[in-house]
Amino acid sequence: MYKLFGRPLNAEDFATPEARAEIFKVLNATASGERFKAQRNRIEAQLQAFGGPGDFQTTLHEVLQKYQALPLFDVGYEQVFDIRDVTQSNDDGFTIYDIEDGLTFSKVPIGQPAKIYSMSGAKIDVGYDLYGAGLGWHRTMIEDRKFWQLENNAKTFINRANYTKAASFYALIEAVGDGNANQRVTWQAHPDGVASGTSGYLAGRDAATLNAAALKIFTDVKDKGYSVSFNTPLKVVCPFALVGRLNNALKLVLQGFDGSPNQVAYTFQLVPTLLLSTASYYHVCLPKEKLVGGNRMNLTIFDEFKPQVYSDVAYGWMRFGGAVADQQQIVRCAIA
Repeated sequence: MYKLFGRPLNAEDFATPEARAEIFKVLNATASGERFKAQRNRIEAQLQAFGGPGDFQTTLHEVLQKYQALPLFDVGYEQVFDIRDVTQSNDDGFTIYDIEDGLTFSKVPIGQPAKIYSMSGAKIDVGYDLYGAGLGWHRTMIEDRKFWQLENNAKTFINRANYTKAASFYALIEAVGDGNANQRVTWQAHPDGVASGTSGYLAGRDAATLNAAALKIFTDVKDKGYSVSFNTPLKVVCPFALVGRLNNALKLVLQGFDGSPNQVAYTFQLVPTLLLSTASYYHVCLPKEKLVGGNRMNLTIFDEFKPQVYSDVAYGWMRFGGAVADQQQIVRCAIA
């Protein structure tokens, strides 16, 4: 007997409205991502542990396959943004105060890129937009017992919806460096003057760049009343292609360089993602504070049978919003 996300499934499950409703309960439990949370966290920890480019040939590929197979495949942005659960509230948005220069995204259809616009002022209201799409399961797939196609379609649908949500938040992070030259750090010189081609050259320059980004962030926000200190962990949002390279740099950040008395060891934590538009940069972020998001409605799936198309149709809806109210919390770092 085939299992749909762990639940035994057969043709009789679609024979009555009550049986179909039970199936869609399973889909909604999957869409929430809670039953996959522990597994996702384990895989994310594995991703952050890779140290050298050789790891990317075999083991990382296997981990990535597992990571992408999860119905809720990328929520790394939740480590950067203060995501508020307001699913039980009656709010239509949230308010951010004292904005010098900020960014938020506007409503986009599922699967389309986020559109970013600027904001500023003493007070800004960020609304929760509604996002939706439909999925059709043709009854012949059920009659012919092609249940694996049902699960593949459901997984693709859920992944695509959460992709839209995650991509919107990552687009906010990228928009800071794209539009604000003050929030960019160039690839720093090696503190010890190591020549190109010498062992440790890349790692040394990357480590210096990370430290320069950290120093800029802490200096810029020191008078803003944030609950930060020298030991506050900074999140490094990076493409998967840079995970091994940045881990090599982080080892130097912790160890310091011989003969470099001014070396500063800040605390960095990698947030790898496949949803950045380029692998030419990474982003150091002071998390939370005025990087804010809200979940008004988690992805929820509704169903009905449409005899005119001989299909069970699922409608997925979710509602959320987000904003970067202080661009000085994010710095884009060059790698060349």
